[in-house]
Amino acid sequence: MSNKHTSKSTKSDDISLDDLLVNLQKSLSRVSARSGDVPDDQSRSLIYGDVDFSIELKVDGEQDKLQVRKDGAVKLSISGKISIDIRDEEIE
Repeated sequence: MSNKHTSKSTKSDDISLDDLLVNLQKSLSRVSARSGDVPDDQSRSLIYGDVDFSIELKVDGEQDKLQVRKDGAVKLSISGKISIDIRDEEIE
C-alpha cells in the first residue's frame, strides 16, 4: 500500500478549523457551567466574557474548509477572542 492510501485512512481523525474553534468555545462554556454549580461556601472560578486565545497548527485546504493535520502543508497561526455565553444571572 502506498503512503497516499495510508494517509487517507487517518483522515477520519482530521478536524476542520471551524469545528476546532466551535469545540474550544463549547469547552470553555462547559468549564464555566461546572464552576457555577459549586456551593457558595466553596471557592469558585467562572470563565465569562471574552477569552483571548492563540493557536499554531498545520492545515490543508479541502474544498471550502481548512483541515487541521499533523503533517499539513500550511503552517497557520491564529489568535483572537472567543465570547463565552453569560447566563441571565448577575455576577457579583
